[in-house]
Amino acid sequence: LRIESSGVVTNPNQPFIMCVGSTNGSAGYTAGSVINHWSNQGTPIGITRSGGRFTVSVSGKYQFNSNLYSYVSSAGHYRVFLAINGNPYALSQLEVTAAGMVASPYDHTLNFSIILNLAANDYVELKVDGAQDFYAGGQHNNLSMFLLG
Repeated sequence: LRIESSGVVTNPNQPFIMCVGSTNGSAGYTAGSVINHWSNQGTPIGITRSGGRFTVSVSGKYQFNSNLYSYVSSAGHYRVFLAINGNPYALSQLEVTAAGMVASPYDHTLNFSIILNLAANDYVELKVDGAQDFYAGGQHNNLSMFLLG
């Protein structure tokens, strides 16, 4: 990792991580659970993953992107929080009404694309607000995070 006198981190070792879903099955989560069905796609640099927790080693602005393929079989509020150091920061939500149910299960996609200002050793994770199931396959889920500067 090279940091210039101005504080800019330069390539080729700029922190990044890329993940996909870890299984071809499904993953069920209870309220407050951290989404952890990730598998690293290549070797991350400067960002460590422990389950569903992504910890950065360098302060800066990070681009965070994720795509989760959720399915539900009843009406309700379905939310996923992006949390920094355990505290909710951003929300992706779907409202499903009985009238809006096309079939059971009802499939939907929850996405995040956001720039985060993080300090060294901060961590980011995705948490469900209530019980929710996800297709956990690599083609259904992806997550990437990289240092912008």
